[in-house]
Amino acid sequence: MINPQLERKLNAILGKGRVSTGFAETLVYQSDGLTLHKAQPGCVVFPESTAEVQSVVLACLAADTPYVARGAGTGLSGGAVMDGGVIVELSRMNRIIAIHPEDRYAVVQPGVVNNHLSIAAKPYGMEFAPDPSSQMVCTIGGNVAENAGGPHTLKYGVTTNHVLGQTAVLGDGELVKTGGPWPVQRGSSFSSFLVGTEGTVAITTEIIVRLMPTEPGVKTMLAVFDSIAAATDSVTAILSAGVLTSALELMDSHIIKAVEAHPSPAVAGRRIRLRYMTQANARPPTFVVFCSRPKALPDSYSRYLVNSLRENFDLPGVPIRLHLRKGRNPYERGA
Repeated sequence: MINPQLERKLNAILGKGRVSTGFAETLVYQSDGLTLHKAQPGCVVFPESTAEVQSVVLACLAADTPYVARGAGTGLSGGAVMDGGVIVELSRMNRIIAIHPEDRYAVVQPGVVNNHLSIAAKPYGMEFAPDPSSQMVCTIGGNVAENAGGPHTLKYGVTTNHVLGQTAVLGDGELVKTGGPWPVQRGSSFSSFLVGTEGTVAITTEIIVRLMPTEPGVKTMLAVFDSIAAATDSVTAILSAGVLTSALELMDSHIIKAVEAHPSPAVAGRRIRLRYMTQANARPPTFVVFCSRPKALPDSYSRYLVNSLRENFDLPGVPIRLHLRKGRNPYERGA
């Protein structure tokens, strides 16, 4: 619970339906992606503008009540958890304010989902490069707070390399604007300093981010090695050859076994064992699914696979051909 006077003040600032104090309402905010660390917040508020965030911060300060900002809650550091205080939930601040393809930048609110910006910028041949492996759900404000990295870090760097400026509310309620839509900044940058501070210095309410030209094409390749050493040596060889890939990921035998052991669809109480899925070089895009009983795979699951492939390979509305084959992936080796 929080101070009743503070609760009344927050309701006056935000209006009905944007202040949650009940145990059941705030239960889902006990943790972020790090579920080992949980705490029950006293209140969750849902501002929709910079002015409202500033008013909430000032109200919490006046009531001597701690607060913390939260985005999608996908982080793994426990940075969006508050015991008894106020969680400032920024998911409703989800507007893409402007896209300037000619100058390669965009202005967004912190609740914009990472991948939604790339989708909006795609007609201009641009994209937002950072991908912390959760780009379908994580928010850009959270990426900024955590200085998120991910598989694309090798080629594109981390979030701080793509943040040009911010509007933020400092811990004392002061509103600041730092940085700007220019690619080169001389001297120290307060905007860069804010990236990665996990909301301990300020709550970011608008972000100017760098946009990158969309890659003309993407090829996904699978290589199988007999040892971890051979796989890691190949990474050195690739980079030494001057090839800078968008991502390089390694799966050892333990991870492969864990993926294969993941529950697969059931028919009449019996499991259908899905093996590997590969993309064939064909038009329309063709994917092959190896499973133990392809004829028993439900139509509903086939539709689910098609929709997942469209989303993961960025093929909205594109016809996809799905081939179901019995047996093992021919490229798979025994672990």
